[in-house]
Amino acid sequence: MKKIVKQKLITRPNKDNLKEDQKRFCKVLWEAMKLRWRKLNDYGRIQEYCKFGSLGVVVRMSDKMARIVNLTQKIGQPNNESLRDSAIDLINYSAILVTMLDEQSGK
Repeated sequence: MKKIVKQKLITRPNKDNLKEDQKRFCKVLWEAMKLRWRKLNDYGRIQEYCKFGSLGVVVRMSDKMARIVNLTQKIGQPNNESLRDSAIDLINYSAILVTMLDEQSGK
């Protein structure tokens, strides 16, 4: 898969050529995507968020940020969702918001 962006050729990265931090970054994005697909059964498709428009997604992102702030100020292990789990969820809410904005703008 190739596409031209700002006059540069972008190709799917060969994982053998990636630096360690790039590999970790790709791994986190892959993990976020897999989590999103698993949660489809629990929470529904993106259209469920559309009932309240982009504001609905922003509210969920705000909830996640409040959770992240709370977790960074606490000492010890949380009872439920970890800081890492909350960060992965925030990635997914961000992606949902971007897809909604793209759909609204006709992208």
